[in-house]
Amino acid sequence: MKQKAFLKIVLIITALLIATVVGALYLHSHNPKTKSITKNQAKQTKQLTLNELLQKADVAVSLDKYDEGQTLFKKALAVANAKAEQTRVELAWALADLNSKHYTGAVGHAQKAEKLTPTAQSAKLIATADESLGNKSDALKYYKISFDRIPTTDKKYDPDITLEYNNKVKALAQ
Repeated sequence: MKQKAFLKIVLIITALLIATVVGALYLHSHNPKTKSITKNQAKQTKQLTLNELLQKADVAVSLDKYDEGQTLFKKALAVANAKAEQTRVELAWALADLNSKHYTGAVGHAQKAEKLTPTAQSAKLIATADESLGNKSDALKYYKISFDRIPTTDKKYDPDITLEYNNKVKALAQ
C-alpha cells in the first residue's frame, strides 16, 4: 500500500514537472522578446557574413587574385541591404581596387559610395584614384570636397590634415 502511494506521488511529481517544462517551452516560443532576440541573432550572423566576405575579398585582391576578389565583393554587395552596408562595401571595394592599382574601378566604386552616402572618405578615394589616373582637375575637386567634409575640430587637433591637403593642392596645381 505504501509503495503504491509512493508511486502515485512520483507519477504526480513527474507529470507536474513535464507540464511545467512544456508550459515554459510554449511561453518561450510565443514570447515577442524571444522572437526579437532571434531576429537580432540573424542580423548579427548576416553582419558576420558581410564582414567575412569583405575580408576575404580584400585578401584575395591583395594576393593578386583580382577576379576572385571582385566576385566576393559582388557577393558582399548582394548581402548588403541597408544603405550604410552598401556604402561600406563600395568603399572597401574602392580601396581594394586603389591598392591593387585598378584606378578606374576604384573611381567607379568610390563614386557609388559617394552617391549612397557622401563622406570625406569617399571623396578622398575618388581624389586619390583620379590623381593616379592623371585627372588633376577632378582630383583637386574631390580633395577639396574631402577636406571640407572633415570636421573643424579634427583639423584643429590634427594640423597634419591641413598640411597634407595643402601639399596635395600645390602638387596638383603644377
